[in-house]
Amino acid sequence: MNERTYQTDHRDPHDHREWTVTVTGSAETVTDAFRQARDCLPLCARPGDRHEHLVWIRPWIVTGYRLVRDAS
Repeated sequence: MNERTYQTDHRDPHDHREWTVTVTGSAETVTDAFRQARDCLPLCARPGDRHEHLVWIRPWIVTGYRLVRDAS
């Protein structure tokens, strides 16, 4: 296993709330076909991106921030 960090951002198109979340932990590439089919979630990718690997992370550190606009 190797240490990895994954970071993602999300913006709700309806209420415009935004979040950024980072997960750090030990990671391994999932090669078992059953686990790949069971654990793979639809990913929103940019056009032309290819997702060829599924990585499982056992989290050590999880941080999340809600992003808000300045009222001024």
